[in-house]
Amino acid sequence: MAHDADGFEKKLDFLLGLYQSGLPKAWLEKSWCYELLLIIGGLNGNPNLGVRDYLKLLQTSKCSVRTYSLFIKDRIADGDLIQVASIKKSQKSYRLSDPMLAALSSINAHANRKPLRERQNELELEKIHLI
Repeated sequence: MAHDADGFEKKLDFLLGLYQSGLPKAWLEKSWCYELLLIIGGLNGNPNLGVRDYLKLLQTSKCSVRTYSLFIKDRIADGDLIQVASIKKSQKSYRLSDPMLAALSSINAHANRKPLRERQNELELEKIHLI
């Protein structure tokens, strides 16, 4: 199998863009947190679906309902999630706040970063000078 250095470079750019986007770090700490962010963002306050539905859609992790509930409660308290009207009274539906949407849309794939190959060359030169 051929090594695709450019593919890794693009993935690294995206990851660094995420961390430079202004998204609260809580959403980036674990893969399921980021997946939940994208699920809620993608559903955009769909009144037919609620928190339990969001959790059923998660594929990257299976935590306790309590863990998810506490995480969502904290994100509501931080203003990241906005409750919207739901079809059922027993169900809570959410959308992302405007600042969260702005942070997601600001993800810059090439956020002020030297290409990996250039950084690799600099590291190799530093090692030569240290010898």
